[in-house]
Amino acid sequence: MAKFSPNSLTFEIDGPRITAQRFRKGFNAFLQMADEVADSVAGKPHAVEWLLSVEPGSVRVHIAPEAIKIPPEKIPVAIDAIQTGLAALEVGDDIWPAHFSEKALEAAKTMGEVLSKSDGELSAVQVRYNGQTTKMSSRSIASVDQLLQGKYVDHGTVEGRIPVLSRRGKTSFSIDDDISGRNINCYFPGELWDDVLRSFDPKMDRRVSVSGLIQYRRNGTPINITVEEFRGLRPKSELPSWSDVLG
Repeated sequence: MAKFSPNSLTFEIDGPRITAQRFRKGFNAFLQMADEVADSVAGKPHAVEWLLSVEPGSVRVHIAPEAIKIPPEKIPVAIDAIQTGLAALEVGDDIWPAHFSEKALEAAKTMGEVLSKSDGELSAVQVRYNGQTTKMSSRSIASVDQLLQGKYVDHGTVEGRIPVLSRRGKTSFSIDDDISGRNINCYFPGELWDDVLRSFDPKMDRRVSVSGLIQYRRNGTPINITVEEFRGLRPKSELPSWSDVLG
């Protein structure tokens, strides 16, 4: 599949003793990370279906995305974000990779752990794309730990659009923040459900404003918010034009 799909990613594991358990752990983490990044780029869950092919005589798996809930032109953006993000974690520049959620970071860390905890039985866990190879190592583990530590909380307001609404366990929705472009989990009390539901717009035209206690990462990136106030904002189609404003 890699030879005819320009958007194909390759997961490769090598070493003198590759157990099924180690391969499964590394590959599952790779797929979880890829799913998280693709969903972030699309702004919707289950954005792509990954089509697999395996090279004969190797422990090398190619995955190529099939667009489900993502515009085809955004697929290269997602694939590039995966490779660029993994490379950044290996460099360890203390910058949160674009479109990487916390789950994506944890999955990347797991990929590094598969190699670092193999007691020499594995020699490489790596990802290839477009002629570039990123070899996972303990540097990725340290980078993820550094990015995820140092959380703090403060009151604030976030504005954006709601791509996902859930009533499983805690009532929650995610919001695509207008400023950072990141997806932020929002937890809200049940009495706000009707207000939130009225503002949920699958076409992503309606914006909302939520205020409450926000949990931030050390670098100031918002993670989630416990909603205290919720307000639906007017969609673009209902906003006055410049001619209306100027009279």
